Amino acid sequence: MWQGSSSAVLLCGGDDIKGIRGCPVAATVDVCSLGGFPFPWSATHAQCTLSSVVHGAPPEHLCRYPRSVTRGAREKARAEMRPVEPDRVHTRGGIVMADSAAPTSRPTTRFSDTLRAENAETWEAAATHRFVTELFAGTLPDENMATYLVQDYRFADGFMALLGAAVATADNYDSRHRFAQFLGEVAGDEDTYFRQAAAELGADTSVPDTRATEGFKQLFADAADTRNYAAILGVLLVCEWLYLDWATRPENRDHGTAENGYPTRHVHAEWVRLHDYPGFHQLIDFLRAEIDRAGARSEEDAALARKYFRRTVDLELQFFGEHR
Repeated sequence: MWQGSSSAVLLCGGDDIKGIRGCPVAATVDVCSLGGFPFPWSATHAQCTLSSVVHGAPPEHLCRYPRSVTRGAREKARAEMRPVEPDRVHTRGGIVMADSAAPTSRPTTRFSDTLRAENAETWEAAATHRFVTELFAGTLPDENMATYLVQDYRFADGFMALLGAAVATADNYDSRHRFAQFLGEVAGDEDTYFRQAAAELGADTSVPDTRATEGFKQLFADAADTRNYAAILGVLLVCEWLYLDWATRPENRDHGTAENGYPTRHVHAEWVRLHDYPGFHQLIDFLRAEIDRAGARSEEDAALARKYFRRTVDLELQFFGEHR
């Protein structure tokens, strides 16, 4: 994005107009097309924009100035034009000329990264928990794995309802569609794994809910009841992103007994695989982008996302601790 205080800009054929979109201009602007392509802009004192340009016209016919600018000032601006390095992201081999070089853009921290950083200590404790390392090593007792899966399956119903709330509160078709797809995945492969693993491990399904299980049930219900997209995303992002993190961490993989760093036993390895396949990685990318967008809508949305993100991270650590 052009951000300099240039007095004149020259675009050649093939340049992308987005390379200088929104350049601030206090006095004069000189925009020329040598190849001919559309400019959907309009001129103002504060911002360089053009509403229409005649393709192939001489440069002087393509210039737009505030009415207060004299002919002498225009000629002086042209004389002082000098080349600068074009924006390689937004131009395609053209030349950008101005009286000052554009500053480099400053990187911004993503809201999703900020949320994780604010909960770093608890997040790290969960992602590197003893339960996880023993799962990879294949030393986790069957009883612990069985009760963990039984309890996890207890709040699957509430989780699916929360996904339904995400479908209902999302603000566009593509987002709704992605959540609907994920809902199908939870009801498909993941549900099948729970049932088969419980049978293999001889799980006792009559055990009462643990405190963390009760907490997750309440969390999912509370988030859904807000009918707020940011709050719902705050829960969903942790539930999936933290699992992707522990499933792919090199220090956890170091405990794995298979060549790829996975556990050897299927009941353990499949639980890792369900949180480490291309579609799951893409899901995390989607959820992060959505909460970045939702958190930017208002301070209220950002606060709700923070609140539910923190509650979820705390419960994830508590849940692991109850089973090892």
